[in-house]
Amino acid sequence: MALAALEHAVNRRRFDRLRVNLPGDLAFGPRSTPVVVLDLSLGGARIELPLPARAYDMPALSVLRIEDVLDQRVIFRWSRDRQLGVEFRSPDLSRTGITRVLDQIRSGGLRPP
Repeated sequence: MALAALEHAVNRRRFDRLRVNLPGDLAFGPRSTPVVVLDLSLGGARIELPLPARAYDMPALSVLRIEDVLDQRVIFRWSRDRQLGVEFRSPDLSRTGITRVLDQIRSGGLRPP
């Protein structure tokens, strides 16, 4: 029983993550900042910010955009130095779009500029 609880605690992710290196834009209310998306899944993303996370208004965090590919409302989950984890608010509503992005990345059709 203890082993099952430990495995659950260690592997809490519902979706596989794919390492990427994509330019994006993260909106904090009416303001936004350019970011780099480091990994992506059907449930969320890990993002690198230009400044340490404490320099941003996390309660105002609202949207992650990857130009011409993804425009997804997000929820703040964690931060560490310049990295930030977000969860997609409605992954079920945008599953097709996110799946398309992941498929394009896997096939080499979507690459950073």
